[in-house]
Amino acid sequence: ASFPFEGGTTPYMHSFGLSRNHAVIVLQPLRINTANLGQSVEVGFLRAMDHVDYTRIVVVDLNSGDIALDKSIDEKVYFYHTVSTAEIMNDGNGDDLEVSLRLCAYETSDMITGEHQFMRLEQARQSKELRNKISKSKFCDLRCNLSKQTVNVEWNNEIQQPFELPITRYSRSYGEDAYPTTGGSKEKGGQDQLHPRYVYAFGYYAHGGEYENWGLFKFDMEENKIVDCYIEDSVYISEPAFVADPEGTSEDDGVLLTHAYFGRERQTKLLVLDAKTMKVLAEAPTGHRAPLDFHGAWIPAL
Repeated sequence: ASFPFEGGTTPYMHSFGLSRNHAVIVLQPLRINTANLGQSVEVGFLRAMDHVDYTRIVVVDLNSGDIALDKSIDEKVYFYHTVSTAEIMNDGNGDDLEVSLRLCAYETSDMITGEHQFMRLEQARQSKELRNKISKSKFCDLRCNLSKQTVNVEWNNEIQQPFELPITRYSRSYGEDAYPTTGGSKEKGGQDQLHPRYVYAFGYYAHGGEYENWGLFKFDMEENKIVDCYIEDSVYISEPAFVADPEGTSEDDGVLLTHAYFGRERQTKLLVLDAKTMKVLAEAPTGHRAPLDFHGAWIPAL
């Protein structure tokens, strides 16, 4: 599948959504100006991007390659990372299909293009005051009704804990392990594919504190609350990877692997946490300092 976009600039995209039958591509209100690469070199391409007044959402049918929806909306949505994608029939006849993309999103562009976005390390080193200007994220659902050709934006204001680098049990899985389902309509692609109940993520401003209060959080998206978290003083968490228990029966049966820097010990460790209770089951010290990492995956033995 392919679709055109306005000439002269390149849309900024960091990640996209993928379900059993659809891909969801969000063109944020940001454009890389390829005609002015000098400014990109001078201040960095993120800060040099142009702004537009709309967000464009494109849904592609993976079975046919057709564009199932191409909609521009006035509301501006900014993000680095998707959380999950769902497909839900809103009626029993298979005539009202909704594809929902869940995001770790921002209502302004500051986290991406701003003076105090998190990659400005020279700013972060200067003072706690500047670190505390880093923007706070929210869960946000883009609900795309393919039958009605509409998009609704729903911000989750109940969960106030900022987070980034979200993963679920199904993140970076493959085959049937990648699709949480329920007993929904069998029309047009089988059972409904739901959003996972549990989301795990690195959290900053932990429990309303300052930016450098970091932790690893477990969110319950059905109850809209924090279930539990791992927080230790001067321990800085990387993005976790979920390893499912092959004998498990519930979504959170498994362990989390995360790379953590222990500031007081000045070394990096691999932590193994129970994904149900968020308690540390084991740790493997490296004896060295290592940079924080992200976007890893658990690859089972073949």
